[in-house]
Amino acid sequence: MKKIASRIFTMVAVLALAISCFSITAMAATTYTDSLIFHGDHKGVTREYTGTDMHWSGRTYTQYQGANMETTFYVRLYRQNLIGSSLIGGVSCPRVGYHDLVWTNVGSGKYYFYYVKAHDNANVVSNAITMRMT
Repeated sequence: MKKIASRIFTMVAVLALAISCFSITAMAATTYTDSLIFHGDHKGVTREYTGTDMHWSGRTYTQYQGANMETTFYVRLYRQNLIGSSLIGGVSCPRVGYHDLVWTNVGSGKYYFYYVKAHDNANVVSNAITMRMT
């Protein structure tokens, strides 16, 4: 009887440990770092994120290639659905400077960023942008 009770206790302890490890992993933030260069519209990579709030941060600059250049670009967040995608929201940003954007309460799932700017012979560039969910 003692051996059975000992085995049951061991199995319960292992199961509890596995569940707690899974919960800690599920709560961990998801972070991706990438570079960015685009001339007009650009769809980023669809990635899996775990958490609640989506963050996008990075320093951008413009590779100027002509006159009459616009000064802003847009960062739009989309959730990838089973069929198609849904726009969560978008933010207008200056082409030159540091940006720290947040979309709150979006939840875990597959997301991508879509970048839009005027077709004005200039590129928007960033050597390191960070996309993360907390």
